[in-house]
Amino acid sequence: DMSRGLGDVYKRQPTDPDRINEDEVILGWATAWSDNDIETYLSYYADEFQPLQQGQSREQWEALRRSRLQNQDIRIIVSNASVHEIRGDVVEVRFTQRYTSRSYKDRVIKSIEMIRTDAGWRFISEQEIEKLPFQ
Repeated sequence: DMSRGLGDVYKRQPTDPDRINEDEVILGWATAWSDNDIETYLSYYADEFQPLQQGQSREQWEALRRSRLQNQDIRIIVSNASVHEIRGDVVEVRFTQRYTSRSYKDRVIKSIEMIRTDAGWRFISEQEIEKLPFQ
């Protein structure tokens, strides 16, 4: 079983530069999203990120994200992360995401695949696995 939980964050040696923690990456991304820090938020996505919508290019996706995130009052809380190794430099992180804005709220299980690059972990796919009751 390759899965690891959030508890393992604290057991890992902080001196090991190769293991910037995948769950901390998710927390940083969620914080940038909540803070409306669009540049930092977008920096988490790899150049080869595959938007879910068929036929949508990375550039079209980014333009849409920029317009959607402009001046939004969004709060993202992530929890219950587990990390699964897919192959050498690629992992899948599954977690619960609680999203609240002025006009919408939901709670979902999300899956993000990320690849280890020289610049750190970058997202190559992001999808919703399941809707949960909002609480």
